[in-house]
Amino acid sequence: MKQHLVAYTSDVHGNSVQYNKLIDYCIKNNMDSLIIGGDITPKDFVFQSREIYLHHCIKQMQIKQSMLSIHLPLILI
Repeated sequence: MKQHLVAYTSDVHGNSVQYNKLIDYCIKNNMDSLIIGGDITPKDFVFQSREIYLHHCIKQMQIKQSMLSIHLPLILI
């Protein structure tokens, strides 16, 4: 039975360099899923700004994945 490899992180706080490192780590280690659990956006964002920011971050991660021809399910909790 094949194992399903999951990478988990939290407290990224809107650091785009860290988001890119997460994708690179998952690719290098053949992860099947990535879970980001909490503290995803910068601390000083208001709710509406957080929603816009998350949409932007997720879009950037999807673009990077498509350029590399991979699909990595992303779970935000």
